[in-house]
Amino acid sequence: MSEDTTQNFPKFTPFEERVLSELAGMRSDFRSEIESLRTEFRSEISAIHIELNSINARLTLLEEHITKLEEKVDARLKETRPIWEAIQMGLEKVQDDIRRMNTKFDIVIKEQFEMRADIKFIEKRVTQLEDNLSPQS
Repeated sequence: MSEDTTQNFPKFTPFEERVLSELAGMRSDFRSEIESLRTEFRSEISAIHIELNSINARLTLLEEHITKLEEKVDARLKETRPIWEAIQMGLEKVQDDIRRMNTKFDIVIKEQFEMRADIKFIEKRVTQLEDNLSPQS
């Protein structure tokens, strides 16, 4: 029994070699994962660029449409401005005419009251004269 029993054990690699081998395997896995993520990100970024270009194109069309509408509105305002100014001037003239008519109407009413007062005074005088002229019996 002098045999060395430790010689029968299978050969093991040293601990450091096993750790380094595992780390190398993990690094390889990480590299493939990172490359996969890079590919996925590139694809996503490319899709985002396409969408942004589409949005920019639509925004450009919208800006052109708004510019055309603004030009139409300005042109219509220039066309209708004289009409509105004429209407405004006409309204001001009508308002002035109404003010003048109100003033004249006030004068007419005042004169009518004065005439009524004069008529009442004349009626009283006529009545007095008739009473004075009538034969006294």
